[in-house]
Amino acid sequence: MQARGRIFSYPCVLFRYMGTIVSIVVFLAGVAFYFLPYLIARSRKKRNLSGIGILNLLLGWTLLGWVGALIWAVLEDPPVQQLPASTPDA
Repeated sequence: MQARGRIFSYPCVLFRYMGTIVSIVVFLAGVAFYFLPYLIARSRKKRNLSGIGILNLLLGWTLLGWVGALIWAVLEDPPVQQLPASTPDA
């Protein structure tokens, strides 16, 4: 005799929550992909990390904003120009 309302018995408790687990994994992968430009900029120690992060956060939902943040993240930073040290006149 079967239990009422249950047609299939799960062989393992993990299978009962497989849809939820897959949904969470897909969601987290999507969030990681959305913030990929920021993660790349952070790993490359970009000087404009906050600008890339704000652009990615606010305009990343548009394809243009996401691609712009990605390009900005992978471009090389221009070299910092060192000003010559001035010596006080004696």
